[in-house]
Amino acid sequence: MNVAIQSAAVGLGAAIGANLRYWVGVAAGASAKVVWPWPTLVINVTGSLFLGVVTALAERQGWSLGWKLFLGVGIAGGYTTFSTFSREAFDLLAAGRTAAGLGYMAASLGLCVAGYALGYLLPGWFGSR
Repeated sequence: MNVAIQSAAVGLGAAIGANLRYWVGVAAGASAKVVWPWPTLVINVTGSLFLGVVTALAERQGWSLGWKLFLGVGIAGGYTTFSTFSREAFDLLAAGRTAAGLGYMAASLGLCVAGYALGYLLPGWFGSR
């Protein structure tokens, strides 16, 4: 697979992932002023879960590079948002909400890693090889 096709796979996946992020954020209340950044946390945890599933299935089923790029780098990368997480954590800390900021950072790290681990294990629980 040449680099142009790889780039197209990532770009198409990223467009899908970014649009999913937008709509999940809307559904989770991202447009409303919130006390705690729940929408971003939901997006990043579900994105980590998705990437775990993709990684496990790709390893077990020998997926092509194109599918790994499209789903993992493209969709998962376009859907999740570390930059928004960083801004929201900074905003909480800058507003003097130290406990909320540190709690948000800890919850994001812990839940995202747990989400990835759960996603990685799920296919095995359902018999996927």
